[in-house]
Amino acid sequence: MRKILLFSVFIFYSISLFPFQKADIPDSWIRINQLGYTPKSSKVAVWGSKSTTSIDSFKLIHAVSGRIVFSNKAGKPYGAYGPFTQTYRLDFSAYTKSGHYYLQAGTATSPEFATSAATWPASCHTLSARAKVCLAVRTED
Repeated sequence: MRKILLFSVFIFYSISLFPFQKADIPDSWIRINQLGYTPKSSKVAVWGSKSTTSIDSFKLIHAVSGRIVFSNKAGKPYGAYGPFTQTYRLDFSAYTKSGHYYLQAGTATSPEFATSAATWPASCHTLSARAKVCLAVRTED
């Protein structure tokens, strides 16, 4: 009985010495085209936040070197969309070099993506200026 009491006291004091920290839960995200982008095409990602936060600009960062290769103003806010309270379109179409990149805007960082002529395989068929149907997984550069 005494061992159980001592163990309980030990656990209680051990827990009280290590305060619980609230995990950093993100409130904004960057959605990208997961298939990647072609160098000379329109390249747009969407920044979204579940709060009324706003952003002024964004950065395109080379994934290997960590160097900022392009930055631009975020443009006008688009308001609520889907689960988000505030959204912005991040247009980096002016950057035309191939490589692996990610975007940063405010506290959000996008997943890594590729910009390459080989991003869209030959089995992709253009339905209109804005839609493509792909019958195979994208190729790597």
